[in-house]
Amino acid sequence: MKIPSLTGNAERKSTFLFCALLVLYGASVVLVIVTYKEKWIAIQTWTIVFTGIAILWYTWETMRLREAALAQIELQLRPFVVLELQEKKFLVTNVGMGVAVNVRINKITIDKEFEITAMFPESIAVLRPGDARSVQAESFKKGKSAGDFFLTHLNEKYANREIDVRVEFQNVEMKPYSVSERVMPGHLQIKGIS
Repeated sequence: MKIPSLTGNAERKSTFLFCALLVLYGASVVLVIVTYKEKWIAIQTWTIVFTGIAILWYTWETMRLREAALAQIELQLRPFVVLELQEKKFLVTNVGMGVAVNVRINKITIDKEFEITAMFPESIAVLRPGDARSVQAESFKKGKSAGDFFLTHLNEKYANREIDVRVEFQNVEMKPYSVSERVMPGHLQIKGIS
């Protein structure tokens, strides 16, 4: 989800637009008063028109602020689930503020050439904020089980290549999310969130 920007260039444009409208409004009021000294109905009409324009602009800006606030609230309350390797076991941890349901780790390709993959067959039905659960993994070579032999590649201490891991889950409203991680020699990196 893209969060509307309210800083930087967009803020300068909004400020410039506001100032330009304010100057235009003031000049128009002066022009109407000078031009139509005896025609107060025309002056009132123009005043209502410009007031309507100001209200429309204010409504537009308020709508943008509301969208940004809702996006921020959603980011703060959503689950955020990551996979970590700690002391020879895999942990799925919800570091977000929302409950995660139907948590699963997608099939991981360790080596395409030798057809080495890792699978996490079990899924987690409910993972509360701050909770961590251990999950079992199994590696496969050309479709045949290799036990935990190739799982050391998923440990950043022993990794000799970059391996992508994707954790999928939902919030309690069943809205899908995913976290992409990358295991690299020496460290684990969060690639993306969707």
